[in-house]
Amino acid sequence: MQNLQIEVFPKTSTRSMLRLKDHEGTLIKERPLDADRIDQFISEIQDGYRQVSPVLRELGHDLYTFLDGDDRWLGAALDDPSGTVLHIDADERLRHLPWELMAPNGEYLAIDIVKPFSTVVRVSDHASEVERANRELRILLMATSPEDVQPVLEFEREEGLILDATRDAPVELFVEESGSLAGLKFISRSYGKGYFDVLHLSGHADVNGDQPVFLLEDDEGHVAPASATDIATALENRWPRLVFLSGCKTGSAPQDGALPSMSEALVEMGAPCVLGWSLPVGDQSANLLASFLYERLAAGMRIDEAVARARGHLWTEDSPFWHLLRLYANGTPLGPLVSPPNEPGRMRSRRPPTDSAFLDDEGKVKVASREDFVGRRRVIQRSLRALRRQPGAPDTIEGLLLRGMGGLGKSTLASRLVERMATHQSVIWIGKLDELEVLKLPSRIKFDDMAAFSEANEILNRPDASLADRIRYLLHGPLQALDCLFVIDDFEDGNLEPRGDGYVLTPDAAEIVQAFLEAIRSTGSRSRVIITSRYDFAPPAGARLHIEALESMKGPELEKKLRQLTAIGPDGTADPAVRDRAVEASSGIPRLLEWLDQLVLDEHTDIDALLETIESKASEFREDVLAQELLDAQHPDVKRMLAFVDVFDLPVPRVAVDAVAEGPDVDTHLERSAAVGLIEVGTDAMTSEPRYFVNHIVSPLLADAISDEERTAACAAGARALYEVWVENEPT
Repeated sequence: MQNLQIEVFPKTSTRSMLRLKDHEGTLIKERPLDADRIDQFISEIQDGYRQVSPVLRELGHDLYTFLDGDDRWLGAALDDPSGTVLHIDADERLRHLPWELMAPNGEYLAIDIVKPFSTVVRVSDHASEVERANRELRILLMATSPEDVQPVLEFEREEGLILDATRDAPVELFVEESGSLAGLKFISRSYGKGYFDVLHLSGHADVNGDQPVFLLEDDEGHVAPASATDIATALENRWPRLVFLSGCKTGSAPQDGALPSMSEALVEMGAPCVLGWSLPVGDQSANLLASFLYERLAAGMRIDEAVARARGHLWTEDSPFWHLLRLYANGTPLGPLVSPPNEPGRMRSRRPPTDSAFLDDEGKVKVASREDFVGRRRVIQRSLRALRRQPGAPDTIEGLLLRGMGGLGKSTLASRLVERMATHQSVIWIGKLDELEVLKLPSRIKFDDMAAFSEANEILNRPDASLADRIRYLLHGPLQALDCLFVIDDFEDGNLEPRGDGYVLTPDAAEIVQAFLEAIRSTGSRSRVIITSRYDFAPPAGARLHIEALESMKGPELEKKLRQLTAIGPDGTADPAVRDRAVEASSGIPRLLEWLDQLVLDEHTDIDALLETIESKASEFREDVLAQELLDAQHPDVKRMLAFVDVFDLPVPRVAVDAVAEGPDVDTHLERSAAVGLIEVGTDAMTSEPRYFVNHIVSPLLADAISDEERTAACAAGARALYEVWVENEPT
């Protein structure tokens, strides 16, 4: 795209000069302007733009004609097949007009997908030297959602849409979860200047009097308005190439442009370029534009062209907000941030995929994707604050316990915390944990060199030291410079035993948990333990655990979750009476909501009888009741098929199912089981083929569906099938 510059500056007290320059600053054309005519023009445009239903094409025509003049020299200058970026360098009131609307003969320039067009408000001529990075795009996303600000934004969906849009050109998306200035300062300092390419601030913004502010959060989650100066102070001159203030009025200048907008103010303070919205914008359009913009930037497109095409994309999606996006910049080139995905020598991210649908490496624990995960903001904030406390501080902890009934999303929440603690490696165990599993720890960690790996193996296998000593030596030695998160998910399975009216640690679990917690405390390690459990238990003596008890969803969290559901959501297709009963019966349990959403429209399920059974039970048993009720309603052959597939303790391909399941109706049984959620059908990341896994809630209910001999035979057949698929047929 060619770069042109429109410059308007006062020549005398009554006359100004309008100049058109090329990208090198060479004068192309100029003409004088009457100062009174400029004031009149500004007033006409502002008055027309502020109307309830502005005639945008007429305003766009007037804006274009003002620059084009009687001699029509602008049209010829814009006739470049690669498109044009028009930098507007003028006094404040003039440069804050909606130049994005420019429309010769009523045809908007900004929506042309063949010859893209974009306007840039030029704030200063200061220019920094920049280079295109030969790696993936790095985005720092900070979403703000103060407790006392409405409406509640669906920032989780924005995160998911960005990741989904950039699958072909992946990005490294870092999320700052606190929504506070302190959090922004912390993560900016932690990674340093130049690490992030983009800072994306998502939330509500406003103008308090003459002061534009972004509505951030304080430590308690309440609103804490932040000015441009506050944000610049927190960043301490560690500016990324692009800042996107995705909040209403961040591109709006108070007093009709006499004072700078928040976006302009950040450029004046050192940001190379800032995107903002001139007026309130809908959530859906803001998310749509952001995901499209980052898809283009991640693929190596120039900033100015990506912005131009993002505006055009909103237009093609029939968004009325397409013209509200404003780009402010200094003289720093608006070139690409990163190289195209297939550039030779391009550095690949070392971070694991952040949109995985499973918490553990084997894919046995199903968790919500980033787009589907909603709520739990305060729990995440409190948990991250606890996990990140510095060693030696009075309130330092060694571990975090996420406690709550089944279906509340403990595993999903643990997975989000692993993602957010990007500086830590994660080691994840599911269910019963014994010393043999701990001894495999070195193979689960990515060491910088083989010497450290060998040393870790040697330490853990020392016969003359207790487990507690070996873990301590490990953290003080090979893991001293590697911070880890040791996650034990579904802790109640094999690590707790009933005693009285509660649960206590088994002897093996007590030894292991105590060994890790004591080692972290004695070495001052930044590594931490995360445990998820249905049941509470007394931690080992002296242990410092932060405990988060998850509750069922209520209020805004529940409303967000319901908006994701197709049958029992607010716009769902289910009968309203059934929908209300289902929502009530779910008790706000996310997984139960998802399950009921599947079932209310299933013609083979007696939903009234099912809801009656669920309604009669205490909420902590409702999920298990649902599984039992669904199994009881199935044909015996369906239960037998599920029991055979249940011999696999991880998701398996269809060939493995066929190796163990019997009868001619396996397709029908699989389809039926998937329809009611008794079996999970995912997609293999490598082959894109379906894979099958019996829901872990269902497994205990299948014990008597087949005999021990049949189960043993199925295990052998399944093992042979998996060996053939995963070993003999593995590509070399």
